Amino acid sequence: MIKQIQIREDLEHPNTKRELNKKLFTIVAPKYALVTKLLSFGCDVLWKKSMVQQLPNMTEPQCLDLACGPGDICFLLAKRYPQGKIMGVDITPAMLTLAQAHALPKNISFIQADMATPPITDHSLDIITGGYALRNAPDLDQLLETIWKKLKPGGVASFLDFSKSDNLSTQKIHNRLLILWTGLWGLLLHANPAIYNYIAASLNTFPSQKALQEKITKLGFVDYQCHYYHTGFVSQISFSKPRV
Repeated sequence: MIKQIQIREDLEHPNTKRELNKKLFTIVAPKYALVTKLLSFGCDVLWKKSMVQQLPNMTEPQCLDLACGPGDICFLLAKRYPQGKIMGVDITPAMLTLAQAHALPKNISFIQADMATPPITDHSLDIITGGYALRNAPDLDQLLETIWKKLKPGGVASFLDFSKSDNLSTQKIHNRLLILWTGLWGLLLHANPAIYNYIAASLNTFPSQKALQEKITKLGFVDYQCHYYHTGFVSQISFSKPRV
């Protein structure tokens, strides 16, 4: 059984976090669609739809969804860009099995790979998205550098994720509430509160809102924007690579 102390230890190093992700999301996969609705009070689908609708108008964009899970964002992208090429990458075979169980539009494909090293040509993508991807990256700096490399000049990235406040008191309050809420569903769905307590634990090693923006803009990205949901528990951020 996965234990809370094991999760905290595994999150400290990229290699062990990568293996933890594989293990956790293999367990979570059958209930992933349900639990994202439960944890978000039914808002997850609306947030993702809003994120995709805010992407720029393009006719045939090359799109990549990182840590695509069962492919929900990929399907939204395919609907938004029917003439585009949509690729989803995930490290967990169980998640990709769920994604591929759908009737796939012709413009969607899925790849099993680490999201920081997708087998995609540099400077080839118009759009990169992710639902809860940045926080789950084994090495966030490496992932951000990969996003920079894979985007074309003028390309756009947009991500939805749990958010870490810049205020320490707010961090503590959010952490306690997350532990209670995620622990409840971990207990009910898996008889193990640690399964979804992973979210709170992963936020402990994730940059605060301001620090995340600084990391992103330091690489050279521009047009950083952020929108908060549920009093700051969740945020949607977007940024772009400058045009040459």
